Amino acid sequence: MPKFLLSLILSFFFISTIQANTITVDSTNNAGTGSLRLAISNAVDGDTIRSNPNLISNGSDRIVLDSSIVFSKSLTLIGLFNNTDTLSLSGGYNDGIFHVDSTSFLSLDSMVLINAYTTALIAIHVDSIFLNHFNFTEPRIFLHDY
Repeated sequence: MPKFLLSLILSFFFISTIQANTITVDSTNNAGTGSLRLAISNAVDGDTIRSNPNLISNGSDRIVLDSSIVFSKSLTLIGLFNNTDTLSLSGGYNDGIFHVDSTSFLSLDSMVLINAYTTALIAIHVDSIFLNHFNFTEPRIFLHDY
């Protein structure tokens, strides 16, 4: 019995470690290779998406979105800011920034949301939301569970 239990634990550990990936955002473009939008599109439940520190190596910058990024996946999104520089995520006064629906987990860490025309973050039917070093100006956050 102990060998079976050990095998089961090791199998679970192996399966859980191969499913979660870290995807790096290398571009401030709205879409395309290296963009946040493509990273979220390609991600699967449990993935972490983090911004490349080189995006603010020459000072503060921003990702300006043409439209909201809509997704239904459990993700951890890690942005960039330090004492002097910030990578902001802007709605470009066109739309919202994130629209998250029907997922179990959302983590936003080190993110600055600005210039949303409507609501910066809409989260509907999200079981657990974790906000760490999270800042927003002007836009609103809407959390709802029916």
